[in-house]
Amino acid sequence: MKKRFWSMLLVFSMVFCLLLPFGAFAQEQDRGADCYAFLKNYLLKNGKSSGGVYTYSGVEENDDMAIDITVTYDPKSDQLRFGLSQKQGLASYSAEIVVPSTLKMPYDASQTLTYIGVISNTNKGQIGADFTTESKIPLSGETYDTEELFPFAIALALRHAQDNLLYGSGYTIADLGFTALFAELYGGHTHETALKNAKEATCTEPGYTGDKICKICGETIEAGSAVPALGHLFDDGVVTQAPTTTEEGVKTYTCTRCGATRTERIPSLPETGCPHDETQLRGQKDADCEHAGYTGDLVCTVCGEIVTPGRELPALGHKTELRNAKAATETEPGYTGDEVCTVCGQTVKQGETIPALGPKACDGGSQCPSRIFTDVDRTLWYHLPIDWAVTNKVTTGLSAKTFGPDASCTRAQMVTFLWRAVGEPEPKLQSSSFVDVPAGQYYAKAVLWALENGITTGTDAKHFSPDATVTRAQTVTFLWRLKHEPAPTGTASFPDVPADAYYAAAVRWAVENKITNGTGQGLFEPESNCTRAQIVTFLYRAVAG
Repeated sequence: MKKRFWSMLLVFSMVFCLLLPFGAFAQEQDRGADCYAFLKNYLLKNGKSSGGVYTYSGVEENDDMAIDITVTYDPKSDQLRFGLSQKQGLASYSAEIVVPSTLKMPYDASQTLTYIGVISNTNKGQIGADFTTESKIPLSGETYDTEELFPFAIALALRHAQDNLLYGSGYTIADLGFTALFAELYGGHTHETALKNAKEATCTEPGYTGDKICKICGETIEAGSAVPALGHLFDDGVVTQAPTTTEEGVKTYTCTRCGATRTERIPSLPETGCPHDETQLRGQKDADCEHAGYTGDLVCTVCGEIVTPGRELPALGHKTELRNAKAATETEPGYTGDEVCTVCGQTVKQGETIPALGPKACDGGSQCPSRIFTDVDRTLWYHLPIDWAVTNKVTTGLSAKTFGPDASCTRAQMVTFLWRAVGEPEPKLQSSSFVDVPAGQYYAKAVLWALENGITTGTDAKHFSPDATVTRAQTVTFLWRLKHEPAPTGTASFPDVPADAYYAAAVRWAVENKITNGTGQGLFEPESNCTRAQIVTFLYRAVAG
């Protein structure tokens, strides 16, 4: 047991050696990072979290020993611990060390560590060396009494870490099998860089491009470089004190970057006054389309006097061309076009929308889509809507020769007309709670589509009532919901439409958008059956515009 105990201590000590420079591996990698910060960041990013504590664990096997290795970090206490444990039968051995937050790489013999060790043997119920202790150990210590076995083992291993040997046994770190574990912890990650130490250069102070530092391990991936001081960039200067025949003047120059100034003297003027031999054009400004310009003043740079005043340049004015114009068609609106300046690109005048022309008037001749129906009077108001419905396959009539303009329409037919008018979109719903809508019926998909788009909720939770006659109130409500229930702004009202009726807003919207004006004599007749001619007319006005 004593031999195993000694081996256990040495192995644990060796692990801490690996934590510092982990031997030749770390030295070959030429890492100069903060070891404590690296392990903390690694655990926060990759460790398993339990109760707010982050853990990395692994198992190392050497000869007859199997060692459980655990690295933990507790953000609350900001404490990083390194532990080993070994079990064999009823015997158990464990040791733990608190990693100092000042720990750096590579190894510095002047550093100290705080250790907490617990080594126990419960084999056959006998308690062997059982203790918990806490102390600071100088890494450069030379000798320890055999009673201080734990600190002695640590110090011994640390003392020999630079030579990659363990107590003269000839075993290297690689032989002990820990290299792969720490290569994964420290060398096997992908660098995530951040720029640090960057500094902008100023006129008088040099700058620095900044170092690319790995946020996980702290390694400098790419060192920055110095940026020379920019130097002042002075303007042309202004005369801050005009010279006279008896006194010198002062000209002040200002740095356009930092605002620093420098001055130079201006010699006093001769008795005859300033000859204005040195002049400069100042205050010039180009004219643009909307703003006047200025030729600039001719100014004496010696005395600051304006020798020749400038003059104003008139605004150029816009030169426009028409863009984005579009002719209206029967189904698509047009656009008058924008007047855009070819000089500055500004839209001087925005265009206006041209309403769609609508279908051409049908003369009821041989090309008339409604001509096939013997019961359609092509001189009445429903002629064009029926033409549109037939052309767009919203309905094909009651038979090959009859449309049934005055016939009533069922709720199933109404939602089918709506669904076809918008292009028969595939519903996302696969089924509904309606027990009276069999899956194979011609209107089944239309009902699912209407349900998922909030156009209908059925006559109750389980019924759609597909064969019930649709009313005028229901028809305008379906259309209103198809348009996402826009709030009406009009004040139209009918004495037979109660203000609190579910269809009241839909009726006002329909009147406002010229979909219907009621049935005459100031009435809307909400509960009357909506005929097929009325339905396709409402649809034509609401959908086709």
